[in-house]
Amino acid sequence: MKKSIFKNMKVEEIINGMESKFFHIFRRYDLGNLNISLSYIKKPDFFYEKQVYGNSNEIVLASIIKLFSINYFIHVLKVHNLLTPTTSTTVGEEINKKYVNKYLFKVGLKKGETIRIVDLIDLAIIPSASDAVYVLSRFVYNVLFGISLNDSNFITNFDDWEWMLLRISQEINDYYFDLLGIRLNILDPTGIRREKIKITDLNKFLRYLIIRNSEILEITAKPQTSISNKKYSTTNAFLRKDKPEFNPHVRGLKTGTLKGWKNLFLLYKLNSTEFITILVSGCDKHSDTKELSKLIISELENKLYNLSLWLCCNKIKLIIILK
Repeated sequence: MKKSIFKNMKVEEIINGMESKFFHIFRRYDLGNLNISLSYIKKPDFFYEKQVYGNSNEIVLASIIKLFSINYFIHVLKVHNLLTPTTSTTVGEEINKKYVNKYLFKVGLKKGETIRIVDLIDLAIIPSASDAVYVLSRFVYNVLFGISLNDSNFITNFDDWEWMLLRISQEINDYYFDLLGIRLNILDPTGIRREKIKITDLNKFLRYLIIRNSEILEITAKPQTSISNKKYSTTNAFLRKDKPEFNPHVRGLKTGTLKGWKNLFLLYKLNSTEFITILVSGCDKHSDTKELSKLIISELENKLYNLSLWLCCNKIKLIIILK
């Protein structure tokens, strides 16, 4: 027991040291919104979090909100036995250009196209396709409210479309309040409305996903997906072998992009039971989020390597003494 507690304390000290060691560097990147937070999770129930830079405990999530939305959709689909390899839907009015914000990233889904639900889930997370999120939103809306699964004829104007999104968003908000006590204010499942969340609530959500071995974590760890012979790469450069940021210990999560809020949320896997999360949010440029994340990972790996050597050497000393 003492050894386990001591090791936890060492990881905590590594995280705490980021604040003082890199404060001057973090400040150079700060244009007003920068927030950096790390957490350490050890199954089954140890959790530690630290905000190492930032004046606010709330951030604009942008597309990171899709993690909440898609995880809820997966829950509903499983309850209704619809999360199967063969379940599909027909794309409808929910992706009408008259309603959808033109600045959102989309993969070009077409009205009348038939697509599998599991492919929509991959598209919503891996390349962060907002049109896939809207099709899933309409499908889950139909499931919840007893509408024919492929019917989108109830969307006849912008008000109808917005009502559907507000109603499904409220279902998402209620789900996480009941499940985790998290107070979300999601207004659109894509995160386009600049909704804010407390960092502690984001970490609580992530801890839940890790403890439960959630399917969505496996999806966020995929470097790409192929649908109808077309490949879509992840927005997370740390997962891509063709990018200089690639790190084999990074096992997923999500980027988020809005003006003034370039965010990167990473899951760093130490082993099968221990994880460190890195949240860099509020940067002005994507290159800044990647540079800061690389700096933090480099420090983590350097210190964790030294910690491993220390533990290994002391274990050898103990064996020698016992002999």
